[in-house]
Amino acid sequence: MEAIRNKVIAGSVNKILLAGLRKELDHSPSLVSAIKTSALANECLQGLEYSKHSLAITFILKAKISLADSQHDLSKTFDQIQQLFCTGDWSLVDEIPTEFVFLAEKFAEIAVQKHWCMKAVFPLQCAVDTFVKCPNEFTLLHVYFIQVCLTAKHYKRAKVLLENPIFSFSNTHSKPGKKKRRLAHELMRYFYYGARVYAGLKEYRKALHFCKLSMTVPATALNAVAVEAYKLFVIISLAEHGEVPKLPKYTPNVVQRYSQEQTYEGLVKAYKEKDIEEIKNYVSEHESEFAQDGTLGLVKQGIHAFVLRRIHRLTHTYLTFSLEDISKDSELVDTQEAEQLVLEMIEKDEIQASVNQLDGMVKFEESIEQNNNNSTLARLDCEIQHIDKLVHQLCIIDDSVAVSKEYVKKLTQRIGTVVHPGNAMSLDIMDTSF
Repeated sequence: MEAIRNKVIAGSVNKILLAGLRKELDHSPSLVSAIKTSALANECLQGLEYSKHSLAITFILKAKISLADSQHDLSKTFDQIQQLFCTGDWSLVDEIPTEFVFLAEKFAEIAVQKHWCMKAVFPLQCAVDTFVKCPNEFTLLHVYFIQVCLTAKHYKRAKVLLENPIFSFSNTHSKPGKKKRRLAHELMRYFYYGARVYAGLKEYRKALHFCKLSMTVPATALNAVAVEAYKLFVIISLAEHGEVPKLPKYTPNVVQRYSQEQTYEGLVKAYKEKDIEEIKNYVSEHESEFAQDGTLGLVKQGIHAFVLRRIHRLTHTYLTFSLEDISKDSELVDTQEAEQLVLEMIEKDEIQASVNQLDGMVKFEESIEQNNNNSTLARLDCEIQHIDKLVHQLCIIDDSVAVSKEYVKKLTQRIGTVVHPGNAMSLDIMDTSF
């Protein structure tokens, strides 16, 4: 154990020795083969300081997790990785990206398996802050962090990461042959988890956007993530708009074919009938299926939103309307429920109205919002800054495509003349569709 520990420690504090250590591990795993049990791994970790020997501990913990008996020591392993992420020295973390991401993946798996996600949020956030150099670069750590936040219902921390748009992808976490397949699958997971986070925050427009991103990741075979993303897309669309828009043209064919799935397609048809009782009956009949998919709560919110939309439509037709008529038109239980819903909409500024409780009449008023206050100006300024950043990023991508050897080669084959890198963008026939 002492020899192993000394050799790994030497590699953890010296960049040159670290390169030799990694080469030895890749070609001859005998260095860690002596760690045959979790107890021996724990013994090897004794005397190591997380703030000084972070890379050494990373190698040892990776070996420990790979052991057959590691399942019997998950609690201690979880605590060890937690301490490593929170207090480790990662000045050389760029030299061991594979090992670092491996630990983060297993840490998230243990947290979900053992229901320790609340304890895992902060350590994984430390790992993300350590490893992610550019806020707009996608890494596998994004997926693990959002998954843990979602399971722990810690939506606000997840939102901070989700608000950063993705413009590039880290290429250090997968073997070349599996890189594209894994990247596509992890992107699906990231956008799907993000959609559920925004749904939990009731930011349904952003949730729909992330659902679309998850469903439209290129794929040749249907997978569970795309299926769940589509189901969520249907439920949120019905809750937000009362109908489901057409899928984008670039949606993979396998997803478009699945869109005819009976349970959710039946719910869409029930909404088209605009009969609240029919919708409630359909949901009641398929309640177990929605509960199994984890969408029952959103389905019930959709029914509530359907009633609110019916009340809102009355403002376009009537100046005054009785609570009794609102109750009948929206098929509510009584006038008390109608009054409660109207007051809820007034409080949220969804309608401009006043309620006379003496005669049970509701007076609808025109909106007096002039959009000339400070909050509107601040929102407009924020949008302009966001667009400016997006334009800048598009220019960077535009320039990178212009000097891409792969793009220039395909463009040369298409037009039949030699194109020099950097001149591709000046051609009128430029086409990025291939």
